[in-house]
Amino acid sequence: MKYRLIVFDWDGTVIDSPGAIVESMQEASRDLGLPVPEPERASHVIGLGLHDAMKIVAPDLPGERYPEFIAAYRRHFLAREDAMRLFAGMKALLDGLQVVYSGKDIWSKNEKLAPEKRLRLRESHDFTEDQLENIHPAVRLHPETGRKALFATTAYFKRFVGWSEEESRALLAYLQSLAQHLHYHCRVKWQKDTLLVWDNRFTLHRGIHDFKYERRHLIRTTVVGERPLGPSDATKS
Repeated sequence: MKYRLIVFDWDGTVIDSPGAIVESMQEASRDLGLPVPEPERASHVIGLGLHDAMKIVAPDLPGERYPEFIAAYRRHFLAREDAMRLFAGMKALLDGLQVVYSGKDIWSKNEKLAPEKRLRLRESHDFTEDQLENIHPAVRLHPETGRKALFATTAYFKRFVGWSEEESRALLAYLQSLAQHLHYHCRVKWQKDTLLVWDNRFTLHRGIHDFKYERRHLIRTTVVGERPLGPSDATKS
């Protein structure tokens, strides 16, 4: 499927955040002892600049107290961040998207670099050109639980099928930013004899380089997994 035009409403976001914005403005008004704006009036400020927004939501508040209102709004908005989800339309869009992943560019560009600048790839491989490029669903179904998860990452990413690379990377950047929300994180502080196991099909992982003067001994094992299946595959079965 090829999309000729995609419109991101509500100030460019694909998250269903208007309700949280309105509620946060109302709570900030209560905190400051101001009249609480009706939901319809509060929603009109979305996308406006600070001064224009404040004239609508808190017209009697003097300008020197704007920072106070903003601090209260920020506190309430962040408290609601965990409850915000993608718009239903965006979920439906992602369910139907496929991703082109390719290792062709990485291998070819790496070979042209000076030895000291090359990525630490294997010196050679026995993959064909066709095997270096694959198409996977953007949303993956867990083979055991059936739970959905985003299956799009910057590693080897080329584009979404039917999209240009520029369009694809704009959406991918936003989807990747969702993983930066702290309420999706599990942080583990290593201690002696710590063993950590995760499902690499549904979990992103990142090591924090806070062991500058320590030796890190790493043994990596990669197992053969099943072919990723998306929502469209479930409807076929």
